[in-house]
Amino acid sequence: MNDGVYVSASSLRLLQDCPRAWSYRYLKGHAAEDVGLGLVLGKACHAALALFYERLRDGLPAATLDEMVAVAVASIDEAGRSSTPIARDDDDETDLAAEAERMLRAFILSHPFQPKRVLGVELPFFLDAGQVARHPITGEQFAFEEGISGVLDLVIEDENGIAVIDHKICKTRPALSGGIDLQLAIYALAAEELFRSDKPVRLFHHLLVRTKTPRIELREVPRSPHDVAEALEAVASGVELIHVAVGHPRPGRLLGRHRSWRCSGCGYRRRCAGDRT
Repeated sequence: MNDGVYVSASSLRLLQDCPRAWSYRYLKGHAAEDVGLGLVLGKACHAALALFYERLRDGLPAATLDEMVAVAVASIDEAGRSSTPIARDDDDETDLAAEAERMLRAFILSHPFQPKRVLGVELPFFLDAGQVARHPITGEQFAFEEGISGVLDLVIEDENGIAVIDHKICKTRPALSGGIDLQLAIYALAAEELFRSDKPVRLFHHLLVRTKTPRIELREVPRSPHDVAEALEAVASGVELIHVAVGHPRPGRLLGRHRSWRCSGCGYRRRCAGDRT
């Protein structure tokens, strides 16, 4: 039952967050009205951090602040040349290049995390259906044929085994209540399949928090034995919903709006406001 549906860790998270936004992007193929300033900054800092850890992985001299800032500014410039405008509030005077430099300077001055062994940087993965189709606790066989794709920011190995590090450039420190999210659970499963670890893969947030004085923190995200099982259940239900929506005459009836704090920064907010589906 494959309808050419694209399934990734990020698309499934968007489906969880707001089915209507997912339908605009992945089902109807609408271009976003704009892209949030935070997303542009996050992508730029991710690119700079990738340079830092690629150098560490390859045994090369450490990336300097100037080199990292140059990578970040190139990413910001590329976003500025895109046909999709960068969203700004009327009173938002943030200089993205200066903000990227401020955060990256804080990273360099923080005696940054430097594991002894880097296994992967911006590492793509694809879990085929055979790897994700069976519930790890109950043995239930899920009825979907799609694999799941995604990219791991950073994978390292130390004396405690393998860990996946997820970079987050954010204004506030994310809460950990409610366990790990769907995306992190998929990352753990992917790393275990890629590296055949004999221990559960550990998960970390690498936080660059955009406070007045930037905070840089490596924080382990606790993982219970049921987290991956719950993630697979969410994958199965999400893919089932997608297939039903693809074949439905009025998919908007199935893919409703989820109002939340994300709405104000959604790239489809104006289209959604006028949608009476």
